[in-house]
Amino acid sequence: MRWLILITAMAGLSPPAPSIHGFMDSAALIATCKAEDAAAPTKTAVCLGYIAGVMDQLMLEQSDLQPEARTICPPPALTVNAAKAAVLRRDGWAVTSRPVGAAGFVKAAFEDAFPCGRTVSGS
Repeated sequence: MRWLILITAMAGLSPPAPSIHGFMDSAALIATCKAEDAAAPTKTAVCLGYIAGVMDQLMLEQSDLQPEARTICPPPALTVNAAKAAVLRRDGWAVTSRPVGAAGFVKAAFEDAFPCGRTVSGS
């Protein structure tokens, strides 16, 4: 019975609101992707995994849209390293007066790097 009371009491408590909505902010992602310390191999893996995960989600969302409504059209042979390079080319966007969620930052970088309706070279 005590457990039921404890669980009921805890259910009414809500966790504190995060300071930034999302898992990671854009500055943290850029720092992770550019790491050169002893943990760089691990941070590079986190960077690539994060970008690949965001890219998968974005492509799923884009596939639900009519072709003319799509905002991201990467080349068919896009690699995760090329996607990372596209994100890093926009690293200046990561530092703003307010925190930006990393997933939204990656989306904006991809919309800029891989726009629909025109060919982008060097990706």
